[in-house]
Amino acid sequence: MAHQEFDLLAKLEHDVLDEAVSLATLLRTVLILAGQTRAPQLRAWATSELRGYPSRDSIPEYRVIVAPILWDVQGPYGQLQKRLLNVQELPEFIRKVINEEVPLNQSIDELEAIVSRSDAQGRSVELAVFGGDVFMRFWNQNQRGERAIRMCWSIDPGVIRGVLGQVRTALTEFVVELRVEIGEGDELPSAEQTDEALRSAISITGSTVTILHATTKEGDIMPDGPRTTIRDNKIRISDVKGNVVAGGAHVTQTTVDAVDVDKIREFAALVSQIAPTFGFGPDDMAELDSETGELQAAASDTPVDRGRVRRALSGVLKVLGRAGASAAKNVAVTMGDDLVREIGQDIIHQLPH
Repeated sequence: MAHQEFDLLAKLEHDVLDEAVSLATLLRTVLILAGQTRAPQLRAWATSELRGYPSRDSIPEYRVIVAPILWDVQGPYGQLQKRLLNVQELPEFIRKVINEEVPLNQSIDELEAIVSRSDAQGRSVELAVFGGDVFMRFWNQNQRGERAIRMCWSIDPGVIRGVLGQVRTALTEFVVELRVEIGEGDELPSAEQTDEALRSAISITGSTVTILHATTKEGDIMPDGPRTTIRDNKIRISDVKGNVVAGGAHVTQTTVDAVDVDKIREFAALVSQIAPTFGFGPDDMAELDSETGELQAAASDTPVDRGRVRRALSGVLKVLGRAGASAAKNVAVTMGDDLVREIGQDIIHQLPH
């Protein structure tokens, strides 16, 4: 049995250098190897490459490329015009979700098929812009005589081939690293050896830190020696700038920044503008109008009452949470969440020893 599993690695060593073997086939072999070695990171990576990545945050950096955005405009007499979008001229709330970074979340099979079709047609790859419907709705509501009907990233197929080449190169490095880990013997590599080989070949990082257990002791930061465990403690740290103390008790951290009232007014105006797209009934729409009006009023206070602004923001986001899934909702919620983080929250956590 061990020899058969060893032969699987030998097959990878052979196939990864054969351009006739597709990436999808290589990754399926890797997935089998991950199952045999019980390597969770390798299995997760191979599965994501084969099925596609479910969210923007889960997409590795080598799959993020840059491409210009083209959009089609229909004139008053039905004529079509293709334009190059200058992202820097867009309102800030739209730039939060629309830019020239293209996250390639498709499966390897899809990416290979996209390049193949593009080569056969002799044209660039056109992919729909995420959140493009928000821009088009904004444009169509503020222009007369013209109508935006389509937005896409215009991508040179050679760039996508470059991404596919990076995946093949990473697989080659993985096979080499795994061979170094286990040597020339017939032993099945361990899960730790397999995942370590993957980490050496591919940078796997995350944007958040989760601490499931924290400890405290008087003195310097987390010293060696006996410590007291804080019971039932769970701390999640993300998007951190500055100093963080984890594992302390009776800690107060207060961050005071100026409130950007222009951003608050812009957010309230955005919500009012796109509210008809949420499909709300009369009651929800009336509540959203009330909460948005309260937010606008809070932004007009002199000086600004941060507590009132936070409460109003929470009220608007609570109503938005009832809306169905849509790009317009995602834009509004993203902008609202950003404002909540910018305003900050004065919280005192009393952690039991």
